[in-house]
Amino acid sequence: MIDTQEIYDERMRKFKKAIYLFQEKEIKDIKEKSEEEQAYEHSKIIREDKEYYEGAYEKKFKGIEVEVKIQKSRKINEMRMSKMRLRFEMIEKIQQEIKGKILSVLQNQNTYEELLRKLLIQGMIKLLEEKVEVQCLKKDLELVKKVAARCEQEFAGMGEIKTKLVVNENRCLSENDLGGVILCSYAGRIVCNNTMRVRLEYALQLFLPDIRSQLFGERS
Repeated sequence: MIDTQEIYDERMRKFKKAIYLFQEKEIKDIKEKSEEEQAYEHSKIIREDKEYYEGAYEKKFKGIEVEVKIQKSRKINEMRMSKMRLRFEMIEKIQQEIKGKILSVLQNQNTYEELLRKLLIQGMIKLLEEKVEVQCLKKDLELVKKVAARCEQEFAGMGEIKTKLVVNENRCLSENDLGGVILCSYAGRIVCNNTMRVRLEYALQLFLPDIRSQLFGERS
């Protein structure tokens, strides 16, 4: 017969072995799980860091891109404004030079008298009224009265209606108008502005495309 003690020892040995194997497996499983969790956490940290830095880089890059566009737009606007300002100054200079030449020409009494005659006749043709008020520079009052009398006779000889030109001595033009006349009828409700200032502005508008073409190479 097998000794009872031997049987017991054998069973204990197998039991210990089973416990040892179980512990080994548990330790291995825990270690593997720990390694997996550690790898996951490490991967998560790397992924989160990567996403953070990629987001930060993208945000910074977009910020730089927007700033570059803003700077570019600002530069373009500055260049455009500078170009417009230069053009305005050059056209203004031309206008001032023309004003100077007009004033110089108007110093000639005969030339200015003939100009006033043409401006008055033109206004009379436009209005075609029996009574027309005339406004002029204060210094031109006597000259305009003289020319107006001639214009009344000349206009009557054209076969049109007879027009009476009344020079308004109380309502004179500003020196800024440079010269010329304003003709009014129906208490100022109908106006023909034939001042040199208005004629100059009209001429500049008319020839502005040609002026721009000559100065800036623009095509109309």
